[in-house]
Amino acid sequence: MGFIVTKVQRIKREKIERKMSAATKRSFTRVFFTASDQSTVDALLGAGKKVHSVLRKLLPSALERVSMNPDEKFSWNELAGSLKGDKPGFIMREDKGSEVQVTFAKLGDVCTPSQIQDKLLASLKFKAGERLAA
Repeated sequence: MGFIVTKVQRIKREKIERKMSAATKRSFTRVFFTASDQSTVDALLGAGKKVHSVLRKLLPSALERVSMNPDEKFSWNELAGSLKGDKPGFIMREDKGSEVQVTFAKLGDVCTPSQIQDKLLASLKFKAGERLAA
């Protein structure tokens, strides 16, 4: 089972609210991961691999999407995105002034553009003689 990055968002430091000291917020750049749904979490935990090794494979493509160097060194941290431990990720010692939130999904859950178009067209079809609501 493979995984793919579906969304990457760079968040400016001022918008992040955490129960951490100001010194801690400025010390590191965090890249944290969020699963698109519960089935993705279940697949990740059941993959038979360590979570950090699976997410590390997604890291370069996520960093390239926000114009960050994918070759920089990051350390694994289970608390990267939240003190609760529900958003694990990686920490870079150098501060870039923002944090990166990465959403990922199972490969089988991601639709191709043509599948999305087919679903949209199917939802727009209506019976002959039926009027569209204005």
